[in-house]
Amino acid sequence: MEELPSLKSSLSEEEEFCETHFKATYKINDQGRFVVKLPIYRDINQLVDTKGLAISRLLAMENKFKLDSEYGKEYKDFMNEYEEAGHMLRNKSFNYFKKEYFLPNHAVQKKDNITTKLIVIFDGSFKPPNSNSLNSVSGNLWLLKLDWYNTITKHFGISWHKFQRECQQICHISIPRWLQLTEKEITLRGFSDASEFTYACVIYAVQRNDNDVTKLTILAAKSKVAPLKPISIPRLELNGVLLLTRLFSVLINTLKNHVINFYACTDSQVVLSWLFSPPRNWKPFLSNRTSEILDRIPQNR
Repeated sequence: MEELPSLKSSLSEEEEFCETHFKATYKINDQGRFVVKLPIYRDINQLVDTKGLAISRLLAMENKFKLDSEYGKEYKDFMNEYEEAGHMLRNKSFNYFKKEYFLPNHAVQKKDNITTKLIVIFDGSFKPPNSNSLNSVSGNLWLLKLDWYNTITKHFGISWHKFQRECQQICHISIPRWLQLTEKEITLRGFSDASEFTYACVIYAVQRNDNDVTKLTILAAKSKVAPLKPISIPRLELNGVLLLTRLFSVLINTLKNHVINFYACTDSQVVLSWLFSPPRNWKPFLSNRTSEILDRIPQNR
């Protein structure tokens, strides 16, 4: 028997928020374009001051411009055109004593593209270490299911203020990444781990110099925020191992002209049991990840 259509909305809570936000804030400009206010569904005050980090990104690009003047010209032409089109305005009310959020951008060259040689990416996912990005600022408060004008919980407020104070210590952190490239073997040792909030990996370079002195250096690290949808810790640890193997692939390719020996480590017995069984034994989530891990790194590593 044919069913009658259900009147219940199939949209998720986040999708309903987006639809409501669009209806409440959109307008059509003189060119017939739709203009909508940027949706923020977490406390905007969670954003930290990113001026210094945005300037660092700009200085890095300017160093590239010195090596490729055409690259710099294309970037400046794009930004001038962007401003003339009214897509951005100069901030004339900037206050040095007030926290401001700067949206970093960087240019990507596509020399093999006939029509578009350069793309400028406005990086909403950019974030200071151990902080929130413009994209991620929209998760923990969302989980509290609060209305716009509700007061956040005392526990969340205390945690957030503690986090803000800790962010001030970032400028005091220095991680040397010097790699002494000699003819001797370079040993890479990688570690990964996970919690309910995040998973991450780090790779160290172990080298002996000509005087047979061993030097240990952090070579690279990567982290990712865990999805809002709950995932078991072992599965997050598996994601951490996958992240580690992908980082290994990048570094090994970078150091392909040197003698490399490498080892990947995890303390998760569950993940190890998955890796020492054929991927075909598992459902897609485990099978796809264990298969890629074993393709990149042999079991004896």
